[in-house]
Amino acid sequence: DSAPCYIKPQQTGTKQDFFTLDDLLAAASVHIDDCSDGHGHGTSNHTSSISSCQTYRDSGATVFLNIYWTDFHKYKGKVEPHYYYSPQVITGSSFKQTIPFYNQYRESRTLMNAHAIKVAVLIGGEFHQFNSVNFLMTLTTALGLLAIATTIVDNFMLFGPKRQHYQQIKYERAGEAPQSHNEHQHEQTENNDESLERSFDSENNRESESLLLANEEQQLSGNLNEPFL
Repeated sequence: DSAPCYIKPQQTGTKQDFFTLDDLLAAASVHIDDCSDGHGHGTSNHTSSISSCQTYRDSGATVFLNIYWTDFHKYKGKVEPHYYYSPQVITGSSFKQTIPFYNQYRESRTLMNAHAIKVAVLIGGEFHQFNSVNFLMTLTTALGLLAIATTIVDNFMLFGPKRQHYQQIKYERAGEAPQSHNEHQHEQTENNDESLERSFDSENNRESESLLLANEEQQLSGNLNEPFL
């Protein structure tokens, strides 16, 4: 009683689908005795209404039958190909076929105006197949759009009305990091090396000074031992 309502078709001996006319019209939410202009039901009105209402039985109509194929399910993904029928009555349409019967050719004939329901069939649908080129194009486009969106939002927040608050959250200002044990040992080793170099330089200076003093003493002693003329 509520849409969508799926009616399983009947099948012939060769497994060909078919529907009765009542099922097609019921699936399109109309009845053959409805007014062709879509206002009411012809058999449920008064006599005056019936005389002023032309039903689908009298005027005929065109039913548009769409056969839709697909191999995709919304929650299951790719499935086995299946199809369904979707009938629709064209509002305000009519169908009439004039058939002549000649009693004597060119002299007398009987002309029959036949009103009926015309069924126009349209077959369509969609089938899905994986394509690596389309996948790469979609992936790169999505990544590019994501990067652009991130840059735009970031710049808007950095230069927007609440930029100071956002900058404090985005950029964390940290103090001087404490030295680790290895760094402390390395620094202590460098200091020890510098102290050793200073002590070695001071010893060299002392030795050079002592040598200079010894040379000066030898020169003085040599000068004293020389005879005076």
